[in-house]
Amino acid sequence: MNKPKINPVDRHVGMRLRIIRNSQNKTLEEIAAQLKMTPKTLNDLESGKKRVSPAEMEMIVEIFSTTASFFFIGIGNHLDKPRN
Repeated sequence: MNKPKINPVDRHVGMRLRIIRNSQNKTLEEIAAQLKMTPKTLNDLESGKKRVSPAEMEMIVEIFSTTASFFFIGIGNHLDKPRN
């Protein structure tokens, strides 16, 4: 069985989520509890296996006292390419 392909944007946002969580010395369990989700679900967000919803992003921004744009820093120009 083939693994589903992870979207590069989801992977990047998840990586930035893990970076900010680790930089603030927060555990997966702590943040998952604040987001009212399981640590497994948060891990899936951080690995890009699950897409961060707008409602989740709103809570994440509040928890970490940052902006949504933080999660897109360094994403590259591939977002500007037309999709077929």
